[in-house]
Amino acid sequence: MYDPYQILGVSPDASMEEIRKAYTALAMQYHPDKNPGDREAARRMDEINNAYDIVRDPAMLARLGEMTKDGRLRGKGGAAPAKAPNAARSNEEYNNYVQRVFGKTFIICVIVFFIVWIFMRLFGIGLAEPAAAAAALL
Repeated sequence: MYDPYQILGVSPDASMEEIRKAYTALAMQYHPDKNPGDREAARRMDEINNAYDIVRDPAMLARLGEMTKDGRLRGKGGAAPAKAPNAARSNEEYNNYVQRVFGKTFIICVIVFFIVWIFMRLFGIGLAEPAAAAAALL
């Protein structure tokens, strides 16, 4: 079964500080810049990054908890994932990410911009030359 704690070399009840220190030490050891051209080190670094991402994210830990003893996710057909559990994000996770980045404020601003732009086009506001508009005000 996939065990991110074992990959990082810490116990499941380790503190986040201990996990971070273990990750940092492994990252320094297997980083591609320290091991140029070593494919095994690059593969190990990817494995370490995936394990660290899972341990830091409670949602990923919950998904990992759904795994059965033989390492297959419960669900349709019981097929094992192609990569670590965080390799494929669901649509809901993607939508939550987009909403966090852009939020409802962004969407409202875009809608208001287009309404104002249409209003300006219909009534010719903002289309005059700046000098002519300034002269009209005087």
